[in-house]
Amino acid sequence: MNDSLTLGGNAATQARERTSRYDALAVWLVLAICLSATWALWQAAGRDVADQQRIAFVNRTLDIEQTLKHQLDLLDSTLYGAAGLFAASDTVTRAAWENYTQGLKLGSFRGAIRTLGYGEHVAAQARHAHVQKARNEGLAGYAIRPEGERSEYVPGRYIKYFIETQGTAHGYDMLSEPRRRVAIFMARDTGKTAITK
Repeated sequence: MNDSLTLGGNAATQARERTSRYDALAVWLVLAICLSATWALWQAAGRDVADQQRIAFVNRTLDIEQTLKHQLDLLDSTLYGAAGLFAASDTVTRAAWENYTQGLKLGSFRGAIRTLGYGEHVAAQARHAHVQKARNEGLAGYAIRPEGERSEYVPGRYIKYFIETQGTAHGYDMLSEPRRRVAIFMARDTGKTAITK
C-alpha cells in the first residue's frame, strides 16, 4: 500500500508540476502577447503622429505658398496699374502719383507692399536737369545717390511708403546695385515684373 501511495503521490506531484509549468507558460505567453500588442500599438501611434506631422507640414507649406502667391499677384497688379498710370498720361506729377497710391489703399494688406516707387530713367547728360526738376517739385536736397558718374541712372523719383521707414529712396539709383540692375533690365526687356535675387 505504501507503494501505491508513493506512486499516487508521484503522479499527483507530477501533475502539479505539469500544471505549474503550464501556468508559468501561460503567464509568459500572456506577457509576450501583451508586450507584442503594446509594441504594435506604440508603432501604430508613432506612425499616426508622423502622419499627422507630415499632413500639418504639407498644409502649412500650402498656406505659405498661397499667401506668397497672393502677395506676388497683388504686387504684379499694383506694378501694372502704376505702369498704366504713366502710359495714360503725358506727364505724371508728384500730386498725381500721391493720389494714385492713396487710392490703392495698400496699407490694408498688412505689409504685403511696404513701398511703391517710380524710378525714372535718366541719361548721364540729363542728370543735372533731373535733380533740379525734383528740387523744384519740393524735394529740397534731392540728389542722385550714390554719387558718381555713370552712363545712366534710375533714381527713385516718386515714392509712397505704406509703413513708416527710417530712410528715403528718393534719389537712390537702383542701377547702382548689381542685383537690382539685372531685375530692372529684365523687366524692361521682357515687359514682365522681375524680382531681385
